[in-house]
Amino acid sequence: MSIDYAFVEKMLTKYSKHLIAIENNLEEYIENNQRQIASMEKLDQKKYGQHKKELQFKLAEALEKLSHVAPNKAKIFEQIEEIQKQYITV
Repeated sequence: MSIDYAFVEKMLTKYSKHLIAIENNLEEYIENNQRQIASMEKLDQKKYGQHKKELQFKLAEALEKLSHVAPNKAKIFEQIEEIQKQYITV
């Protein structure tokens, strides 16, 4: 059984588009979250401190997820290039 390079390239390309969309959504979420946290700095911490902590926790989670997306996206593009080289030489 041989590898269908065209199919693999197509699927990696689709997945890379998906990762780019996720990355964009995470970046937008992070930016909005940071704005909300900055706004909460001006409010009564006794009243809104817990909500601010929740936002900071969610921000940390989003940054963690984003840290996994970027390397995977870069690796996919490398693999697509390698597949294209193999596909052309086959």
